[in-house]
Amino acid sequence: MEMSGMSMEKCQGQIQQKASNFAIRKSRDQVEEDGEFNNKITGEENKKSLELAAQPYLGVNINLKV
Repeated sequence: MEMSGMSMEKCQGQIQQKASNFAIRKSRDQVEEDGEFNNKITGEENKKSLELAAQPYLGVNINLKV
């Protein structure tokens, strides 16, 4: 293989490596943001509203037997 071909292959490999590293960084950042969001919405003040949203029928009616 001639030198120009080897040089092009090396350059393409470097570009692929940089793109891969960029994608990994972006996905890691997204995971961190998702985790922060989950922690924010599952705080104690939001816990009751989340429970109500998941099971809105609970606690609405009371059945009494006389």
